[in-house]
Formats: sequence, structure tokens, C-alpha cells
Amino acid sequence: MFSIEYKYFLQSAKDLSIRRASINLNVNSSAVVRQIKKLEYILNTKLFVRNSRGLILTSQGNILYDFLIAQEEIIFDFKDRFNIEKGKIKGAFKVGMMESIGTNIMSSAIQDFHKNYPDIKFDILAKKPESIVQELIDQKIDLGITFSHWLPKSIKKLYEKKFPIGIVTSTNHPLQFKSNITIEDLKDFPLVLHTGALTYFRQTQRELG
Repeated sequence: MFSIEYKYFLQSAKDLSIRRASINLNVNSSAVVRQIKKLEYILNTKLFVRNSRGLILTSQGNILYDFLIAQEEIIFDFKDRFNIEKGKIKGAFKVGMMESIGTNIMSSAIQDFHKNYPDIKFDILAKKPESIVQELIDQKIDLGITFSHWLPKSIKKLYEKKFPIGIVTSTNHPLQFKSNITIEDLKDFPLVLHTGALTYFRQTQRELG
């Protein structure tokens, strides 16, 4: 699809890690570094900056990454349409999601989907919300449904839905008559949280400092 230096650059940009890119490409780390240096020489520009956490794309690296992703999507779209025309809509997908979503929402949706596409199989895996993004990065699952404020560039968001978080109190609780409750309102009260809400609550706390 791409020449080797562009292929290695794209994987490194998705993973933001030479080590992880080499694992996904099934090559030595030195081979990845060599091809990136070759591409930087060809383009006469620096594509990555290294830090203690891995790689950071430069402004030129971001431009190249966006261009290659657009080309990759065009190619994938062609392959999908080609397979549809040939009547070969088939495959198996591992989907990570919270147990409550899998039980209450996705089960019936997958049954309806399966009626139209019987050759596509889904392996539904119950996961904690905070682990789903990491398992997508590690390519242990193909699709993920979770709460998250942040996604790395190696993950493409296909759909987003905003859900309100509900709070239930006793009839004599000090907050029972408030129409809107903030994080600040909750800090002086003990809370029992669903695991999904707990992840969201922690992320919000970090953002608010």
C-alpha cells in the first residue's frame, strides 16, 4: 500500500513509540529507526521529536500523518466496496465494552445486525472502561465502547454520544432539591459510583485539578 519508509513512519505515528511500532510491524526497532531517518532525509525535514514517554510528531510530521491517513482510508474504503460487490461481507471482530452496555444495549443490536450480515461474527468482551482504550492501542480488541475524554491518534473515533450522569439521593439528603449538581457540590459527601461513572469522575477531577 505504501513504500516501506512511509509504512514504518505511519505505524510509528499511530503508536507514538518505536518499540510498539516495531512489535506491530514485526521487525527490529533499529529497522524502524533506519526507515524514519531515511524518510526524513528524503523529505529534508524532521518528523518526530523524542522524549521520555516516546515520540511526538513535529508540525511537518503531523501534515504527513494526516495525508497518509486520508490515503489509507481511501484504500480501505475501496477494499470494503470491492468485497461488498463480490458478496464477501464476512469477518470476526472482538468488541470491548462495559458489561452493562453489552447486556442492556448491544445484545439486541448485534442480533439485528446478524440477520443482515450472518457471516460477520462478534466476540463481546466485558471490560473496565479505563482498560478499553489501552486494549485498542495494544490491538487486543477491534472495537471499543467506553467513556473517555482523550483518544490517541492511533485510535479512530467512529461515533460519539453524550450521556448525562444521574445522581440518586435519599428523600432527606441536603442535595435533593438542587436542579443541577456539580462536582464541587459532591466533594463533601460519600459516593457510591458505577465503575463507568467512576472513570468519568476521575477524569473530570484531573481536568479540574
